[in-house]
Amino acid sequence: MLEFLQKYHLIYALLVVVVLVAALRLLDFGFRFYGKKTKRGPAIHVNFLKACLKALFVIIAILQIGSQYAVVEKFYSSILMSSSLIVVVLGFVMQEGISNIVHGFIISVFKPFELGDRIRVLVDGQEITGYVEAITLRNTVIRNVVSSALVIVPNAKMDLAIIENSTYSEKNESTNFIDVCVTYKSDIDLACRIISEEISSHPLFCKKDPERSASEMVPVMARELNERGVALRAFMVTNTIEENFAACSDVRKSIARRIQETPGVAFAYNRVRVNHER
Repeated sequence: MLEFLQKYHLIYALLVVVVLVAALRLLDFGFRFYGKKTKRGPAIHVNFLKACLKALFVIIAILQIGSQYAVVEKFYSSILMSSSLIVVVLGFVMQEGISNIVHGFIISVFKPFELGDRIRVLVDGQEITGYVEAITLRNTVIRNVVSSALVIVPNAKMDLAIIENSTYSEKNESTNFIDVCVTYKSDIDLACRIISEEISSHPLFCKKDPERSASEMVPVMARELNERGVALRAFMVTNTIEENFAACSDVRKSIARRIQETPGVAFAYNRVRVNHER
């Protein structure tokens, strides 16, 4: 009889595990097709809710399996009889874990970032720049843009950190400088026109006014007068930060070619004067 009960308990436990795996698969399926999404992927509160439900399913399964054994049942009864003491002990032992869950809930409600957003955050004196991959009950997962490694940041630290979000607003424009320094003997107006034409003609350049004429000049400013020459600056505006890096690279190369081929304009560079003493 004892062997039969043991076998029955084992079968019941296996059945609970099978149901748990099926429930987790259905949960993933449901959130994948019916969960609320943003333009960049699943909403962060949906991702956090899914993590909470998964944890709840696992806890229920463990309780169901444990309830089949008398020893575990007595343990459950003793916990219920001394619940206040258990709560105090567990609260002290698991205060970090509970703190991460609470801060994860706050992040999912107020949404300082969404999944797929590019963010820069300072954690314990270390700056992390990357894309938000996921948020769990305990931590936020960021894929580092430099090494492509996954950085695991506790939710408590993530919630209290200052976050720079490159894609927070609906208007996700990214701006960078195009700096060119030409000699004092150069035709400054011609140099400005070359810079403006190369920027405005690039396919990734985002015009602030969609109705603006393609031939209209992009403003080029004289940023500085230094010992080398006139430092000129213009802005390269693109829809995303990823596009901006590539666009700035293309424009710098095209400006360099144009200036090298254009008489009357020359790059300024540092000169070293060597005096030979006799």
